[in-house]
Amino acid sequence: MKTIIYSSSKLAGAAMMCRIRKTSMKENFRGSKHIRIAALIERGIATFKYTYDFGDNWQLTITVEVVEDRNPALEYPRFIDGECRAPPEDVGGTLGFEEFLKVMSKPQDPKRREFVRWYGGRFDPVDMSVDIVHDRAAKLARRRTLGKASFAKSQNKQH
Repeated sequence: MKTIIYSSSKLAGAAMMCRIRKTSMKENFRGSKHIRIAALIERGIATFKYTYDFGDNWQLTITVEVVEDRNPALEYPRFIDGECRAPPEDVGGTLGFEEFLKVMSKPQDPKRREFVRWYGGRFDPVDMSVDIVHDRAAKLARRRTLGKASFAKSQNKQH
């Protein structure tokens, strides 16, 4: 089994199962369907488009940087590295995010108080809060490991 390290222009991590849009794939990936990242790599595709949040229409370009052998002592997925804070959920796509950044960077802007209340505090686009992202990825990995173990146990009881 391989570990896939990839980067994204928005996410600190992306799901290992992605909804791929037909406009970003070669002919043999027509239509929107679930495709594993590993299947793309096997076909020589290392960069692809991913639509996150169809309502806000975030168009991401994800690039697979490295594929390494999986370490059985580690839980996956794992957060490796990143930079910059992701836009808040439901900020209104790229235009809404641009307005949000502009308003939040100007203490005297009349909309700032409303935006701070909506967001729940100040927003530093450079501070990624690596510890928080790492903890969330670790919790996800732990749930995944426990889920796989529970499934395997249930399969053994049926036989």
